[in-house]
Amino acid sequence: MPQIFDKVISFHVQGEIYNDKIATPENIINNYVWEQKDVNGEIHLVGRHKDNRGRINKMVKLSKVKPWIKPPNDLFVQL
Repeated sequence: MPQIFDKVISFHVQGEIYNDKIATPENIINNYVWEQKDVNGEIHLVGRHKDNRGRINKMVKLSKVKPWIKPPNDLFVQL
């Protein structure tokens, strides 16, 4: 049986903003819908958007791989 792992990878993102009065880099990045596709054993990460305020031009994977921090699911809220 295969062993499962959870890790976090990061990307350096460069892009363009066409209207700097109403858009921020975070708005542009968050408006993308990301899909993962497995094609003949290769993983393709596809980002699509319909936002005309800007776009991502370049993404470079950063070298450090970080551990996934599992959020605690035993939280109790006292009122």
